[in-house]
Amino acid sequence: MKWIKVFAVLVLTCLMLAACGSGKPSQKQIESDVQMSGIVQFPVEKVEITESHGDKSDYYARVRLSGSEDIFSYSANGYAKYRKSDGRWILADCDLSSDVKATIKQVPTEQEILNGFGGLEPLEFYLPHSYYYTAKDLVDTERSNGLSFESQFGNFAFSEITMDDMDSGVRISFGVTCDETYHGVSAVESFHMQYIYDANDNGWIIWGSAECADVDYSGLVGRTVRNHEMDGYIDSFSADGFTLVIDGETYGFSVAEEYRDITSQFEHLRWRDNSFLGSDTIRYVPSYNDLYSEKHGAYVSQAWFSLQDMTIRLDQSSFSMNSLGLYPLEISE
Repeated sequence: MKWIKVFAVLVLTCLMLAACGSGKPSQKQIESDVQMSGIVQFPVEKVEITESHGDKSDYYARVRLSGSEDIFSYSANGYAKYRKSDGRWILADCDLSSDVKATIKQVPTEQEILNGFGGLEPLEFYLPHSYYYTAKDLVDTERSNGLSFESQFGNFAFSEITMDDMDSGVRISFGVTCDETYHGVSAVESFHMQYIYDANDNGWIIWGSAECADVDYSGLVGRTVRNHEMDGYIDSFSADGFTLVIDGETYGFSVAEEYRDITSQFEHLRWRDNSFLGSDTIRYVPSYNDLYSEKHGAYVSQAWFSLQDMTIRLDQSSFSMNSLGLYPLEISE
């Protein structure tokens, strides 16, 4: 029994010496100090010491950190400096945020992109505009890729979804074709999208561009149009032009030459941050039964359609060829 008691005392003494008088901090202490430091922006699950040196009072270690959160796996390199005080190792300095890198465990599916993943909004949120999205702040660019912020999207069809590693993150690229509808006008669009995650910026960068294959104006047919002088409805509307019925008479307008291309029409239907006169309208010229304004004593010489304002602005030329502007015809919702 006496021998057992002596052995127990020796073991306890060794443990105390290891805790207080060890030649270096323990792996467990370093892991705990790193996790508690708050410097790293991701949950640290593993700390690997890749290099170390020191003496009785100072200790330096190069460390590699790894962890995961949501869909991301993270890694980072750094260092930890310790100093012994009153027989205990105290963390004196550390830098644990260099060479941070993020990877995604697997390529997101179409459904995940549509619904939103990894802290992102659903795909529809990003389609009307090019966005720079980082650290949960959203900044829109100067002009849109789509018809409006308030558009409705449907009939999504994806092309190949790819994922590439970058210096400190990943880039997800894909194409998607869909219908965008705003105020009854529908555009068939092909979007080229990139989702870029940069671990050093702690956020996403979203980039997109759009091309238009077709525009369908049929949703405007039958809607009423009126101003202070005229009252009627839209009888037909296509990419080639439209007809109005005003006070029982039908009047036709053909799209102007410079707007005949679908790409040009889409370009001028789009919402703009910094619109200038005519930038969001399409011009038309009379093609059937010239419209005459009794109030202004002149014929309509051209018309401008604005999807954003839902108006058809009529310009008239008097017999002296002076340009006159009518009140816009407001299109009902």
